[in-house]
Amino acid sequence: MCSKSFFLLLSLLVLFGSHICSAASVDEKTSVIYVIRHGEKTWLAGCLSDKGKERANALLGIFQKSFRVPEHIFANYYDDKIDCERCIQTVAPMAKALNLTVNSKYGYNKWVGGNQKAAQVMIDIVKANVGTTILTAWEHVNIQFLVEAMGVDKSKVPNWSGSDYDTVYIMTFTSEGTLASFDISHENFTP
Repeated sequence: MCSKSFFLLLSLLVLFGSHICSAASVDEKTSVIYVIRHGEKTWLAGCLSDKGKERANALLGIFQKSFRVPEHIFANYYDDKIDCERCIQTVAPMAKALNLTVNSKYGYNKWVGGNQKAAQVMIDIVKANVGTTILTAWEHVNIQFLVEAMGVDKSKVPNWSGSDYDTVYIMTFTSEGTLASFDISHENFTP
């Protein structure tokens, strides 16, 4: 019985081996941009709550288990007198653990570049670094505009619920920086 299983496995590897290799090589050349919302907050414009901090501290483990670990990290910069910088707070523990600097030069507000400028900077990184991975934490009401600026058709972008802190938008790009796919997943984390 054991030898039959071995030969069956060997036959499948010979039959499908070339597909396995080509899938791996495509993956290595495919750049990915993940877009998440900041973690849970204390109030409408507040900093991260205890649950939000728990999510932020779990983010690296979530990505190690279910996604590709980022090589670049972006966070929306509010740069206003009301909002706490909760997008930066959300990715800061992961960035520290990975020894990465959070790029928080851009935000949805026009005076910090707007969604279009932020999207263009990320696309430029994709073009310059084949197979790179970027994680972006953004303000949920502006995520749709950010991903549209990266090439996602408006009709394919669902509204992001105000109570949703778990969704992950996944965009893959060609080496030329052209959008190849748009998918939706989840962190599957409950603080």
